[in-house]
Formats: sequence, C-alpha cells, structure tokens
Amino acid sequence: MPNFADTNILALQTEFEKQTQALLLTEFRTDANVSPTLQMVQAMQQIFSICQQFDATEFTSQESSELTDYGLQLLQQLSIYAKQTGLVDNSQALEQLSLDFALLMLSYGVTLNTIESIVNVIARNANQMPQPQQLADYSQIVEKIIYATHTDIQQDLEKSHPQRPWRILLLNYGIICTRSHQPKLMHKAFALIIQHLPEDAQDFFTQGMEQMALLDYPTDIKQIMQYYYQQWTSTTTVH
Repeated sequence: MPNFADTNILALQTEFEKQTQALLLTEFRTDANVSPTLQMVQAMQQIFSICQQFDATEFTSQESSELTDYGLQLLQQLSIYAKQTGLVDNSQALEQLSLDFALLMLSYGVTLNTIESIVNVIARNANQMPQPQQLADYSQIVEKIIYATHTDIQQDLEKSHPQRPWRILLLNYGIICTRSHQPKLMHKAFALIIQHLPEDAQDFFTQGMEQMALLDYPTDIKQIMQYYYQQWTSTTTVH
C-alpha cells in the first residue's frame, strides 16, 4: 500500500530512477540511436533537481503550476510507454508517482492541468483498501486533488466523453466516501456530484442503492443513499 506521508522530492526521484531503468533498457534494445524516452527521463530529472532547490518565494503560482503540469505530462507519457512495452508494474508505479508528485507540489499552491494518471491511480489504490477508515483517510487526499484541479477542467465542457478524468474523479470520490461509512463525507461527495455532474446523479444514486442491497452497509448509510435516490428519481419523474 502506498505511503502518502512524509513524501519528499529525493524519495520520488529515487523511485523514478528505479522504475524507468527497465524502460530505458527496453528502448535501447529496439533503437539505440534515438531515445525520446531518455529525453523525457532526463527532463523529469531536471524537474526533480529544480524542486530540490524549490523556494516558493522565487516562483509564482503560475510558474509552479506549469512546472507541475510538465512533470505530470512526462510521468503520464512514460507510464503509457511502459504499459505499451509490457512493463505493467513499472507503468503503475509511474502513475503512483504522478499522485505523489502532485500532492507534494500542492503545498506550493499549484493547480493541476493534467490529472488522467492521477485519476487512474486513485481508483486503483481505493480498490485495495478494504477498511472504511482507510477510505475515510484517503478521501482527504482525493478531495485535495479535486479542489486543485484547474477550473478549465472543472467546467467540464466535453460532456460527450464518459471516460473524461474529471467525471471519473468525482464519481470515484463518491464511491470512496460511501465505502468510508461516514455520513459527513458522503454528503460532501454527493454535493459535488450534484453540482458538477447532475446528468450522472440519478444513475449514481441508483447504482448506490443496488450496492446497499448487495453489501452489508450500516443502516444510517443506507438511509442516506435512499434519501438521495428518492430525491433524484422523484425529480426526474416530475421533469
């Protein structure tokens, strides 16, 4: 299970070098003359070097955000390439680094423009957490990512793409908070879904009620889900 506490740039850089070593060897076997992957690895190492010297007074919020976005793009591309070459474990580890890197940079007031890899790893981590308290703690991390996501993404203009990261992030947040068995977290997550994804709300609460019937949820949690389900099915019927 990933450890989200006390993450620092040096630790991230060490893990990055470990995960990209096999990827570089694979590329060198296929083409020894051209190595765009090496260029991306070197660019990411430069970002780590800059961050080790990072002083918030020397960078504007926009500059910090641009640096973070560039790093997330590099990690995402390297993760995709690792998956394409059959290095699934390395690909997932690089996605995890995307989340760890983003969380570290949030302390500098950055906004996130690249969230696809982060959304992927959030879902994977949550699926490995069987205990409600684990999920309650994890929801705080997901909430940080949600509120740090750039407003252009939050506007959610491309409604025709159901797999868009912003939509998946909010729906997974709702699932995580439901599985936490904590009413306050559920209300918070459901409010975000209603605000940003009203077209998905009815299906979300319908599926939530199906899960309540299948799994042994506490009575108060079932009642909360039933309340939202009734609100949204009634609203849809009236309209």
